[in-house]
Amino acid sequence: STDTISSVHNFGFVYTIQFWGLAEAATIASLSPRTDGQPAVSDCASSGCKVVVNTVRDGVAQGTYLQRYLSLKSNQAYKVRVAAANAEGYGPASAIETVTTPAVGVVPGAPRGVALVCHPHPVHGGTMDNKVAYMLARAFNDAGLAALRFNFRGVGRSAGQYDHGRGELDDARCAADHLQQQLPDLPLLWSGFSFGSIVALKLALDNPPERLVSIAPPLFYFDEAPTPVPPCPWLVVHGLADEVVDAEDTRQRLADVRPAPTQHWLPEMGHFFHGKLSVLRKLVAEDTRQAWDAAH
Repeated sequence: STDTISSVHNFGFVYTIQFWGLAEAATIASLSPRTDGQPAVSDCASSGCKVVVNTVRDGVAQGTYLQRYLSLKSNQAYKVRVAAANAEGYGPASAIETVTTPAVGVVPGAPRGVALVCHPHPVHGGTMDNKVAYMLARAFNDAGLAALRFNFRGVGRSAGQYDHGRGELDDARCAADHLQQQLPDLPLLWSGFSFGSIVALKLALDNPPERLVSIAPPLFYFDEAPTPVPPCPWLVVHGLADEVVDAEDTRQRLADVRPAPTQHWLPEMGHFFHGKLSVLRKLVAEDTRQAWDAAH
């Protein structure tokens, strides 16, 4: 439960800091970004807490380097979540463009859950209107879930610029926080296509959803490190004719994952599922429907 909500005004945006289980936390002072590359720090005398808000790189305040730790006791850290509230959406450093599509076949305003959809690589033309990302949202709608798509920073009307996955993960975290704040009683699902599936996987590691759905995940992003295991049921779908992300590499990287994710290897399907999007939609919708039926 949220005990204290305080606002930190930083580089022109309002940051809402929420403390879980820390009733003694006091109001956080307003901060200004430093220009020497060091964190801007606020000390709260009444509670003894110290909050690291941001760092500055090359003279520019970096929302992607937000430190999420609050210390009330010596050598003991507590995690906090940081989100920027603004009129157009949510994002740690700027406005984030979003689109929500309603669930199908349920009472309006009463979906069975909500899915977050992360789009493919921004540098290579990925947007929330990518046809696979759009089809993912429609598949979740078919299963009775509402779906939220959003543009990563620097894409469409979302401000900012590409940040090599670091800021994009912060964007997803803030979108997820928004869903959890607005719809606290609904089960949530994180999903993504290609680059977006890696963002969704990292999001699931520290904010577990009811289910994670990964379409053509480029697990080689983790280099030689073991594939991270999300603490939730996981669906992986990959076309065997993928010309961008090698399906066999993905299969090998999943071989030692325990518990093993549900895996679908689709023959004659490339990275973008050209001419096969209806097959993907049906598969994801049925998997989600069955998972929700079993859990709820």
